[in-house]
Amino acid sequence: MSYFEDMASIIYQEFIKEGVDELLGLEKEQKQARIRDRVRFIRLLKEGTARTQQQAGALVGLKLRQSQLLWKQYRSQGLSSLLENHYKGSWAKLDSNQQARLLQRLDQDDVTTQKQLIQWLEQEMGIHYSQSGLRCCSPASRSSSKRAAR
Repeated sequence: MSYFEDMASIIYQEFIKEGVDELLGLEKEQKQARIRDRVRFIRLLKEGTARTQQQAGALVGLKLRQSQLLWKQYRSQGLSSLLENHYKGSWAKLDSNQQARLLQRLDQDDVTTQKQLIQWLEQEMGIHYSQSGLRCCSPASRSSSKRAAR
């Protein structure tokens, strides 16, 4: 029997301690989509709507590996671990003074491309940004919003 055949033969209803109604209630009370999807994943397996981790994952937008890790986490740490949100976000690369300098620079209207802005940030502040990281500060969108405000 292969790993995947064994995975398909798991009777999830026996392994999942919580009832369908309890899982549905927890799912509905979640405000964060990531946590709601984790509970939904477990509920879909419990109620038999999905017969495999891959099927349950696909129904909530997860790839197979993500589904496997989620199931492993549930089995080893329980449902309470799936209800925790460990995402912290990240701090901006620029402090408030640097942000003010950047805005002043953009107000001068001589920086017209993201590439120019990236070069200026590296030269002036020693900070590297990718183009996608600067989407919010696009020189073109800033000058068009300034024109709209006039």
